[in-house]
Amino acid sequence: MKRSNLIGQRSHATGDIKLAATLKTMGIPPHPHRPVDLILKEDGTQYASFHLLGKSADGRYDTSVLMGYWTRPETAPSGHPMKAVMAFIKDAPPGCCKATDWLDHAHTWLGRLSQRPPDAPRKIEDIPDFVARHPDDLAGYAFAFAYNRDACWLDYLEAAKSPDILMTKGKAVTKVNSSTPKRIANELISRLNG
Repeated sequence: MKRSNLIGQRSHATGDIKLAATLKTMGIPPHPHRPVDLILKEDGTQYASFHLLGKSADGRYDTSVLMGYWTRPETAPSGHPMKAVMAFIKDAPPGCCKATDWLDHAHTWLGRLSQRPPDAPRKIEDIPDFVARHPDDLAGYAFAFAYNRDACWLDYLEAAKSPDILMTKGKAVTKVNSSTPKRIANELISRLNG
C-alpha cells in the first residue's frame, strides 16, 4: 500500500492474536509499515501488539465497530459474519494453537454444522484459493480465520527478529534496541516517567 493511500487512515492495535486474526478475516488489512510491535513490560514479559488499518480493504467494515462487537458480541447484528467467526473461536478445543489445530477445528466444526464443503482445504497453503471461491460462506470465514491466525503468528515471529522493542513502565513507552543493557533501558524509561 502506498504511503499516500494511508494519509487520513486510522490504525488500531490489539495484543490479542485472535482478535487480530478475526479482523484480518473480516478484510481489515494489517498496517503495511508496522504490522506488529513487540512490547516489553516492566515485569520482563513481552507481548505482541498487532496494528491494523481503520477499514476493510473493500470499505464494508470499520475496525472500531468490529472491535466493539468483539468486546460486546451481543451488539453485532444477527447474521453478521463476525458472529460466526467468534462462535468458531469459542468452540475451539482447549490447546488449539497451531495452524494445523485451527485447520482441523474448522473441518470438525463445519462438519458438526453440516457446512463443510467437499472442496474444503486440507493444507494451510490451500486456504486462500478456497476463500476466493467461498468469500461469504461460513466455511470461507472459518478457514480464513485459521489462515489469518497463522499469518499473525508468523508476523509475530518476524517482529521477534527485529532488534527494536517497545518498553513500557507506567505510562511511559520508549523504543530501544534489544541489545541495550537493561540498566540503560530502565534509565531511559525512568527519565520519561519523570
